[in-house]
Amino acid sequence: MEQLETLSFKGQRRLFARLEQLAKIANMNKSEREQYEQCLKVYRDNHNVLEYAIQEGEERGFKKGKEEGMKEGMHESALKIARQMKSIGIPISQIMACTGLKEEEI
Repeated sequence: MEQLETLSFKGQRRLFARLEQLAKIANMNKSEREQYEQCLKVYRDNHNVLEYAIQEGEERGFKKGKEEGMKEGMHESALKIARQMKSIGIPISQIMACTGLKEEEI
């Protein structure tokens, strides 16, 4: 009871609302209770499906972003190498063979 007195008014309201909700559930007859449990199961199933879908989407997005980042990084690296090779006078045909870049990119 001392803890109840230390709660703010909003905290007390939430606590009493929750207690009222629990009392309603406890006073249900058998068929009402079964209906309530079934609805609760459907709600929890839907919630879990949504959480799983979000998690899967995040994982796929992360993987795709990582792959794209790696490709972009490798391309930038090849361009840098091609610039260095070109600056020391290596023929473009050899640069293309070493870096895999097209002539237009070099």
